Amino acid sequence: MAGTAVLAGVAPQVGINRDRIVTIDGRPEFSPGSPLYPALVAPDSSLSLRVDGADDIEVLVRAAGRHLFVLAAKREGSTVEVRISGVPSTVRQGDVLFEAPRSVRVSDGSFTDWFGPNEVHVYRFDVSADRERLIDWFSRPV
Repeated sequence: MAGTAVLAGVAPQVGINRDRIVTIDGRPEFSPGSPLYPALVAPDSSLSLRVDGADDIEVLVRAAGRHLFVLAAKREGSTVEVRISGVPSTVRQGDVLFEAPRSVRVSDGSFTDWFGPNEVHVYRFDVSADRERLIDWFSRPV
């Protein structure tokens, strides 16, 4: 796509257009039709996740609708496998957005994934099985 710079370490369909808007497959990711949009406009969640295996990964948790979103980003350095724990026990798997058909399996409230330098993953977990209790709890101010 002309005028698009690909973000380092992220799937090739992610870019920044000339207007400095993040795009995925050419669509602005700040638009209501984006699968990421609910996470971008939701408040921070009070859910605290733990990352083991690297100290240079930042995690942001948002709850919106029937989904729990985990946005995780690694800084420079070597490629590492990390365990992210603190996910609700009712969750069994989650989609890795923009990396379809990839998903992660959750066991005992944790999952593992690989992160390369400057890599970002966006996980979306369906919490509808226990929606009322979880969304209320996750949506509390931090």
